[in-house]
Amino acid sequence: MKQTYLFLLCAGLFINACGDDSENSAEDMPTEEPPAEETTEPMKNEDKGEEVPDEVPVEIPVTEPTFCQDISNAVVAYANEASATIDEAKEGTPFSDANLAINGVRGRGLGSGSLDVFSLDKTVDGSITLSYEGGRFCDGQGADIKVFENPFGSAAGVFFEPIIVSVSSDGESYVSFPHSFDLDSDLRINAVERWQGFAGMQPVYFHEENTAEMNVFSEAAGGDSFDLQDLPPGPQKDDILKNGVRFIKLQAAQAAVNPEDQSCGETSCYFPILPGTFGGFADVDGLYGRYILRD
Repeated sequence: MKQTYLFLLCAGLFINACGDDSENSAEDMPTEEPPAEETTEPMKNEDKGEEVPDEVPVEIPVTEPTFCQDISNAVVAYANEASATIDEAKEGTPFSDANLAINGVRGRGLGSGSLDVFSLDKTVDGSITLSYEGGRFCDGQGADIKVFENPFGSAAGVFFEPIIVSVSSDGESYVSFPHSFDLDSDLRINAVERWQGFAGMQPVYFHEENTAEMNVFSEAAGGDSFDLQDLPPGPQKDDILKNGVRFIKLQAAQAAVNPEDQSCGETSCYFPILPGTFGGFADVDGLYGRYILRD
């Protein structure tokens, strides 16, 4: 912009100097009045007789870098802390050890579901909360979180148990990734197409020991990916994108109310239990974060 201004100024001087009006001379040029002397006397408000300062200092806020701005040192790792309230009547039974949800993913492919899992059916509320000790999950390019359940294929299609995924920066206030069950579809209730935005939908091919060289966030690894950018707009999303995620809650869909289903009258409608499921609640094999920043 400065170069353009100087060019136009010089061009104007050149035209004035080289114009065809040869009759113009220094005598014909208008005489400029000398500039008025500046006064240091402050201005006064004539109405109130108050002095008005010449300049008002403006404070420029300094923006501190946020925790999740720099993901150059991020690591890919699975959640290593778990919190769940186990039903006393189910303590010690198979798949009731919450550590099975944080000891790595051990998928068995399309033909069989992993047995290295924690069942949400063992809890009093159908949920487990996972986190990464000493760090936070952050937003980066592409998917940020990947959840692994243990669905598998059968002659009737994919056998799955859906999970609602919610995230929080403080462990108190959670926001869920958008999810819905198509109430009007003519497809069978366990058709994958009717369940949108849930985890637990895709078979798992990644195995902590057997396929350690596989990219966990590749399609070949299986599992269900979630991008923090897909959270509903609002203060919670803004906070998470700025400060990262401390806690991730995985809740069995059948233990949650479906706000879109009004067919139950005054009683809340829950998401339907799929036929043939064992207990009706999902089994968690693990959760990976693509961008985990250590504190």
